Amino acid sequence: MAPFKQTTLPAHYKNGQTFGRPSEYRPEYCQLVIEKMREGISLGAFAGVVGVSRDTVYEWVKRHADFSDAVSRARAGQQLAWELKLLRSRKGAETSAAIFALKNIAPDQWRDVRSVDHQHSLKLETLTDAQLYAIAAGKAGAHGAVIETEFTRTDLDPQQ
Repeated sequence: MAPFKQTTLPAHYKNGQTFGRPSEYRPEYCQLVIEKMREGISLGAFAGVVGVSRDTVYEWVKRHADFSDAVSRARAGQQLAWELKLLRSRKGAETSAAIFALKNIAPDQWRDVRSVDHQHSLKLETLTDAQLYAIAAGKAGAHGAVIETEFTRTDLDPQQ
């Protein structure tokens, strides 16, 4: 059985006293993350710059609104750094690396767009039951032509 919830502080605690391990977060990290990510490094690499784990940095993003805002602005600076690198690159491998980085940094803007346009001339109302069953069974050809086959219907309930 769990103990009762404590509603008052013990006598030896002072008002405003915090509990647990003190946070390693510093407000000056807001400007530092913007500067470092403008150089092109990731948020995880920024954790290495300040000597904490990536999980710690991601926790700061959740807990500190000013740091979260700074990281949002820093991501735009990071993308700028990689796009400028792409514009300056002359070798194939360097260009490929920049494009790969940009696809991961800004996937909504740098994704490979694949568009498939499905057009057909068949109308659902004009197909026979046999054609519909063939299409549903995956026996339709590449251009919607149905493989001719004989359709036999079996009852779901064998006792009828």
